[in-house]
Amino acid sequence: MNLDAPLGIDEVELPSNRVLNRLKISPEVAFYLLSRGFELPQCPPKIKTPEPSRVKGAIFSPARVDKVLRSMHVLRHTQGDFAGKPLDPLPWQVAYIFAPVFGWIIEDEDRPGVWVRIIRNVTIDVSRKAGKSTLCGAIALYLTGADDEQGAQVLAAATTKDQARFVFDPIKQLAESTPALKKFFTAVKTSVVHNRSYSSFKVVSSAADAQHGANIHGAVIDEIHVHKRKDLIDVLESGTGSRSQPLIFKITTADEGKANTPYATNRDYIEKLSRGTITDPTTYGAIFAAGADAHTSTDSSRKTAKPGYRLTPTTAFTTHDAPSTQ
Repeated sequence: MNLDAPLGIDEVELPSNRVLNRLKISPEVAFYLLSRGFELPQCPPKIKTPEPSRVKGAIFSPARVDKVLRSMHVLRHTQGDFAGKPLDPLPWQVAYIFAPVFGWIIEDEDRPGVWVRIIRNVTIDVSRKAGKSTLCGAIALYLTGADDEQGAQVLAAATTKDQARFVFDPIKQLAESTPALKKFFTAVKTSVVHNRSYSSFKVVSSAADAQHGANIHGAVIDEIHVHKRKDLIDVLESGTGSRSQPLIFKITTADEGKANTPYATNRDYIEKLSRGTITDPTTYGAIFAAGADAHTSTDSSRKTAKPGYRLTPTTAFTTHDAPSTQ
């Protein structure tokens, strides 16, 4: 299987450009969704940055997205009514997170024939009870054990170790209890190690912790709106220089609107990218929020702020069948 084979976009009948623009879905991502049996989600983010389709040499690889979703399908919920069921994303998550972030690739300048992700820094801003910590954990585990990276350091970062463990602990539990994972991962008190690649996933709660032996392949930063200072985020973003396709994944709810906070600085950058004021194809963001004049009591407004509304009230995942590999 050629993971980097370009898609045959003419093989699927796509909606009009007007519809795709309204939904803020690129033709490439729409092709992926429809060819894999997903419906196009009707809950576009309020703000979304451009996808890197105009980067010279960029291609969209459906097989790269398939690989991520297959890896997630192996994972299982560990709590509540969904315990034991696969961690399969909903269509809105595929459309606005997994397909854009993992699908767009480019040939590595230093290694001809090797293709790497274009997007390296991601922000997803969505309301509470959207399964953010679960999403972070699943991506972190993928980066640790399925991203074909030797000796990868993947970090779960938060302002306190207790907060970071909301991401880390369910993944540690998965590694310890899922038969399909036990032979590949070793879980200890503070880290999960991928045995074959010697990659590891662990918790950090300070810049000093992140700097120790920093050679970061991936990091998930949960709830950046509670960060009072930007030092930890800066260390994580600057510690990936030796990696060919690092990924910093930030997911959060909105803060109180104060100026000059890490949240405000990050959101301002995403908004400038979305307007085209600045250009950075390595950074991607999607912000789900109702408009200032929206009525919070209506279903449409709730779905705008929480795209999984009325689908999964306490989690962002469903038991959709795993996509086929083509």
